[in-house]
Amino acid sequence: GVVKNLIIIFDIPEKKRRYRDWLRTELVSFGFEQVQKSVWFGPPLPTEFLQYLNETNLLEYIRFFKATEKDLI
Repeated sequence: GVVKNLIIIFDIPEKKRRYRDWLRTELVSFGFEQVQKSVWFGPPLPTEFLQYLNETNLLEYIRFFKATEKDLI
């Protein structure tokens, strides 16, 4: 299967709600699973997607952590 080793936590302001909703949809399409409301676990993201997040000024609201499934308790 696909290696899942990325935890994404985001806090996108209400005024950017459509970006928040869009990001959730994109994460699902990449194979991410929701852990909590704004905490997601999934595979590495494509470089192009990370560049787009940077261009749309969303990276400042997102944190990335690497982990393995066995790291999750």
